Amino acid sequence: MNNKEYIGNLVAGNNPSPAYWIDLTSKRELPALTSTSKTLDKFANDDVSSLAKLSETILHAQALSSCLLKVANSVQRYGATPVTTVSRTTVVLGIQTVKNICLTSKVIENLLKNKNLSLTIYNKVKGLMAHSFYAGQLAKMMLPNYNEDTQEEVYLATMLRRIGETAFWSLGKDFKGELESLEQVPQQEYEKTCRKLIGMNFDELSTGLAKNWNLGNLLVKSLDSPEARTKEMQVIYLADNLVQYINQPPNARDFDELICKISSLMNISERQLTHRIAQTKDKSVELLSSYGA
Repeated sequence: MNNKEYIGNLVAGNNPSPAYWIDLTSKRELPALTSTSKTLDKFANDDVSSLAKLSETILHAQALSSCLLKVANSVQRYGATPVTTVSRTTVVLGIQTVKNICLTSKVIENLLKNKNLSLTIYNKVKGLMAHSFYAGQLAKMMLPNYNEDTQEEVYLATMLRRIGETAFWSLGKDFKGELESLEQVPQQEYEKTCRKLIGMNFDELSTGLAKNWNLGNLLVKSLDSPEARTKEMQVIYLADNLVQYINQPPNARDFDELICKISSLMNISERQLTHRIAQTKDKSVELLSSYGA
């Protein structure tokens, strides 16, 4: 279906199917992420030989290898010897962390280079991207005693939890008039209107994209069952909600309840949690700078 056919259907009230939007977004809005995710999926996290193969693949992408080194040195502990080669980076950080850095870099690069959006919509996309990145970092912070691979898996699932909503806003040239007006409507009306436009909610769009791009079972499960009882699932849900509350504060009681729930989950005091949230924010700002955002 071309854009002219789509506009005709929209006017007539015959919107394209959800599958249409999933396919369109996969192929057009974030094509580099599609390619990158499929490439990275070939490298097994527990296969030593994959380290060399992954390093070689990244070296062929100059912008990606440069970003990887900047981010790697940002996440290195203070006083550690700087890493100067991609191969060394994969050894120091581990294959899962490197894969996540590559995926994050592609998400940010694609969204920031979208030239088809108005300033209003572009700022909305940037806001959603910052929300997702911060939530991902908070999720890792909430699992301090978990191994790094699990932390990275939770980070990726949290960071990409809103990829459907972000991708929706990236479809600015298809929905120019509608999207501009959505910036001014209340949250409940906003979600209802968006669902009407694409025939599904944002979690369903994120799920479709996650399956197309092989972004991991944890992400898909977290979208299907956001309040499941496993700790990893809870952290994904809570981290995303925490950033939402920080961006758009609810009443004090709701916020206090969320802080209490997270501190109880982490077995730390609310004061300690508040301090760690602030630390994570500073770290996130620094890391986004390394990504070129």
